[in-house]
Amino acid sequence: MRGAAHLGVLRRLIAARVPIDVIVGSSVGAIIAAYYAAVGLTIDELISDAPRMRAGHLLFHSLRYHSPAWAHAWLSARTGIVPARLEALDRARFDRLHHGVSSLGIVCHDLDTRQPLFISTANTYGLPLGGVVRASAAIRPLYPPWAGEANGRRVRLVDGGYSETLPVEFARTALGATHLIVSDCRRTDAQLESDDRTIYVRPAMSGFGIIRRVSFSLPEAVAAGDACVTDGVLERLRGWRVISPSTAP
Repeated sequence: MRGAAHLGVLRRLIAARVPIDVIVGSSVGAIIAAYYAAVGLTIDELISDAPRMRAGHLLFHSLRYHSPAWAHAWLSARTGIVPARLEALDRARFDRLHHGVSSLGIVCHDLDTRQPLFISTANTYGLPLGGVVRASAAIRPLYPPWAGEANGRRVRLVDGGYSETLPVEFARTALGATHLIVSDCRRTDAQLESDDRTIYVRPAMSGFGIIRRVSFSLPEAVAAGDACVTDGVLERLRGWRVISPSTAP
């Protein structure tokens, strides 16, 4: 739920016409990055999904992985927009990106090495985009590990948040990002300092937790993400010369 704030950050940047060349994500961030850059949904389409997504939809989808085959049709009928969105994800590819994005990176946690696995446009390891995005958001025990062959090595991948929640160096070293806007939605008191090549934004979301109603929390999280991209942040971006001084927020 907290990760939905990434949508607000992205909306504010797009409205300010900030060009996004590279986008990487872990866990919910991976879902948003993939649906925007690889599936090609607009930010308005992504945000419109928020009030239509119910906790029950996600629960019934999870139960499909733990139920006999005869129950799958009954469960699928109760998963709302989840099946349609997953079908679109499975058709997407790392080498066919949208909205001007040239490189996409996804972080998963490898259960066998107990290390993050960084999959990207630069190195897919032969893994399908749909599979690694599902894996990056596979929170245990709700969802089982996603299994595949990474350049001939069998891997079992789960939620990237288990080992790498803020993949800053991944964006820099693997995908060549020179300047980063980092949306930090973690539940932490750690204060990260921006510098001349990095701007950290942290949506204010005290009290957002897993027990709140999804339809109530997600729109609020989006608004929190939008609010944290302040006029001061946009002024710094003008200093980077990525947006015109005359561009309105």
